[in-house]
Amino acid sequence: LHNLDISEDKVSTINVYPNPVTNVLTISLESIENHANIEIIDLTGKTVLNQNIELINNHFNINVEHLEKGMYLLKVTSNDNEISIFNIVKQ
Repeated sequence: LHNLDISEDKVSTINVYPNPVTNVLTISLESIENHANIEIIDLTGKTVLNQNIELINNHFNINVEHLEKGMYLLKVTSNDNEISIFNIVKQ
């Protein structure tokens, strides 16, 4: 898992698993925030999912069963506009 986050202090606060993923991707955001925006982008730059999420117990599950196999970017934007980008692999 490679995190392209510019803000080093945010790296440890967001976990994305499992990776590679088959059906359900879990985002764990360990902070006082309970809302975020997630965007999944394919390698052509097309946004295939864009959703505002509400975290329950600091977790949110995303069904990615419908995505084609391959690599994607997952962009997580917190309420304070901190952006973290993860490479994910859909199997």
